[in-house]
Amino acid sequence: MSSEISIDSSLFLPKVDSFMSRRNSYAKQQREVSRLTIEYAQEWLDSRADDKGGPKPETQRTARLEMSSYVKKRLDLSNVKRSYFVPVFIWQWLASKVIAYIVKLIIEHYWSDLVKEWRIDI
Repeated sequence: MSSEISIDSSLFLPKVDSFMSRRNSYAKQQREVSRLTIEYAQEWLDSRADDKGGPKPETQRTARLEMSSYVKKRLDLSNVKRSYFVPVFIWQWLASKVIAYIVKLIIEHYWSDLVKEWRIDI
């Protein structure tokens, strides 16, 4: 079973491009990380829909933390074989900021839908 929510990247990518325009370094890699972050965020939503008995995040904060953790594990920023790999500490910091920003946008935008889908009492 997959989530009833389908992330519309056209809602988020313009905001992400604006966010990234302040940081001109590694633009190509940032775009690739943005695209993959949205893809993995959808995977996370789908996997949470499949967890029938598992506890669902009850706050936006816990949902953001869980989604960010899932995305970062899937991206593996230190893997030299990935197209977005840049062998510097600052890149990993920058990529984590991009991931956190995208996850924040997604959770804030879809939170009311997630509450309904997950049947959370707020």
